[in-house]
Amino acid sequence: LSSYHIQAESHSGKDFKEFEDFLDTKKDVRSHVQFIEGQSLVTSDTGRESVALIRAVSENVYSEDPAFRKELNLVAGSWDLEPGNIVIGSVMARDLSVRVGSKINFFALSGNDDVELLSKDRIFTVSGIYKSGYSDINQTYVFIGYESGLQIFGENSPVKMGIKLKNENYDSRYVNLLRKTFPEIKEMAQKALDNIKKHNDSNNLKISFSSETLSAC
Repeated sequence: LSSYHIQAESHSGKDFKEFEDFLDTKKDVRSHVQFIEGQSLVTSDTGRESVALIRAVSENVYSEDPAFRKELNLVAGSWDLEPGNIVIGSVMARDLSVRVGSKINFFALSGNDDVELLSKDRIFTVSGIYKSGYSDINQTYVFIGYESGLQIFGENSPVKMGIKLKNENYDSRYVNLLRKTFPEIKEMAQKALDNIKKHNDSNNLKISFSSETLSAC
């Protein structure tokens, strides 16, 4: 979930349609997921609270992305991200003392100027509970539908794309490929390649898209 080989971010809030179509043609790309994310203080009807990393994803990501499904094992309910629904981790469910069907609220929310900081009305129903091999993920990551994410974070929220390759050693090759396919990212791509050579950290490669230019994160 947090170890994509490449991450891209659109600061303009535009989607990645052209970029996504490009990735779909590449056999070395295992998966790519478009998402919006932010942090929140989550409260439950039991009076308990927890800090959460909210990730708004496609409603079909669980059925369409085998790699995503492999990392998250549903232990209760279903992966139902219809508007108003949320899937949370097993540790958070325990900390909040909630179960499938319980209501939780994003009381305090990070974001841009479109986001209302405090609210008692961002209520979601727990539709599923998952468990991964990492307790920090089980404790902090929650998932809502992409449209729900646009509603609570705002239409101009930065949109991200997480990309996993079949072979992580191909990351520099794909940066070069991006340089040729998207000439405007030439300077950014060179900085990313230099970073790979210097730090040899294939899990920390990020690409930033903006409305005019592209730059390294």
